Amino acid sequence: MISRILSLLGLSRPVPDRTSNTKVLTAVTGDRFGWPAGRELIALDTVVLTLPMELLDESKPMSECLDAHDDIGIDIPSDGDAFHIRLTPGQWASPRRSCQAKISGEPGVTYRFKLASESKASGEP
Repeated sequence: MISRILSLLGLSRPVPDRTSNTKVLTAVTGDRFGWPAGRELIALDTVVLTLPMELLDESKPMSECLDAHDDIGIDIPSDGDAFHIRLTPGQWASPRRSCQAKISGEPGVTYRFKLASESKASGEP
């Protein structure tokens, strides 16, 4: 099941985290991946993710579009087709609808994430 999820996310092979029911994944700046609705990513490094503006719905509160740690940074430009979320170590996010995401930042930097098990995923399936 994890290999199917990894292929959907487009992230590298997981490293088992023997202390919990999660997998550690890595991605570099510029990587794009399909992020399934309700799949929770937990940042192990400070990272900025670029998400499509279509994920947001002006008629709904942010929490109905993106389930996330209370203190994440969100940058929504007045124009453009994308917005950014900034996760610091331990912060998590999960889209309410499937979307494409991109790792933003300095070229060549590798970022680490934990992928919560399906039973721990938040949001709507």
